[in-house]
Amino acid sequence: MQMRHFVQVVLGLALLAGGAAAAPDSRAAQARPDTTKYEDREGWPDTHAGALAHRWVRAFGLGEKAMKECLAEIMAPASLEKTDMKVRVERYRDLHERYGKLTLAKIEKSTEEQVEATLAAEDMSEHHFIFTAQPAAPYKLVSVAIKQPGHGMPGFGH
Repeated sequence: MQMRHFVQVVLGLALLAGGAAAAPDSRAAQARPDTTKYEDREGWPDTHAGALAHRWVRAFGLGEKAMKECLAEIMAPASLEKTDMKVRVERYRDLHERYGKLTLAKIEKSTEEQVEATLAAEDMSEHHFIFTAQPAAPYKLVSVAIKQPGHGMPGFGH
């Protein structure tokens, strides 16, 4: 009996150390989609919008193929219907040519559904991005916009 208890304790500790989720009936575990379960957030908020924005920025730096795959996974279907992938990839090319790899400089504002972040381009210029996610499951991105200096409305839309 003691050996059985020892094995259960060791297995339990191994699961906790491995980052296993809380018990299945945990409300917090059920409220979070898989997109927020990552270890190194690199300064991004631990929210639905934060996780999606982080994935978008990471894919942006990896190239067109990675960006296209990422967009297909993280964008809301209605958003993908509104602006097709060909247009999104063209916008990506323009932005990537202009900015190069983007890096998080500062989180300006964060809620579960939206993140406003300052991203640094390779030339160290800073750009204000707004990432908006769906308010309910499946918590996909609805839009990505760049707020242009001196303008009330966001510029680029993804």
